[in-house]
Amino acid sequence: MRASYHRTEKVASRNASSPRDDRYEFDVDAELSYYRHIETTLQEVINMTLPEIISGMKPSEIITACVAVYGAILATYTQLKQWKQSTPRIRVRISHGFTTSEPPPYGTGMSDPMIILEALNIGMRSIWLSSFYIGLPDKTVMIFPYLAQGKLPCELPSEKSLTLWVGHKEAVQQLKAKGFTGKLKIRGIYGDQVGRRYKSKGFTIEV
Repeated sequence: MRASYHRTEKVASRNASSPRDDRYEFDVDAELSYYRHIETTLQEVINMTLPEIISGMKPSEIITACVAVYGAILATYTQLKQWKQSTPRIRVRISHGFTTSEPPPYGTGMSDPMIILEALNIGMRSIWLSSFYIGLPDKTVMIFPYLAQGKLPCELPSEKSLTLWVGHKEAVQQLKAKGFTGKLKIRGIYGDQVGRRYKSKGFTIEV
């Protein structure tokens, strides 16, 4: 069976009412890095300036300053906690692998090479996933709708994962038919029911 190809912009606009489809490109690692940067910067400011400030202050002023610093730390912690509770956080991984079953004659044993796409819910809320596809270098996506039948849409609870796979040989054949050759960098992508897309890091495949 053949895969279908779509422009990325069309996939996003079909799922989202807003014309700003780029906001649905959700990068979990980037969000985490941003909030960790806030924590680190706040701690550096405290370590660098607090001793200098205290040296020229009265005891009452020191107490006031400490309360202010504590309030800033508490506010940052509260913001982080609220963000973790409310923000969808799906981490997508793409890799090579194999599926296995019982050895012959009861099963087929180890399969041919597969492209494995794994979605891990590292957030604190359940997410309904509705699609999965492979992102290509020319900004189009390769969709395998028949592989998702009976598996998507599905609810992915917190701290749970979903794994789907595509035959490596099949994917390469489809890429060659589309005119791709040589080494390509592809991405695994999962989409949820409100139009957000969660992408893996780049993964090199030989066509």
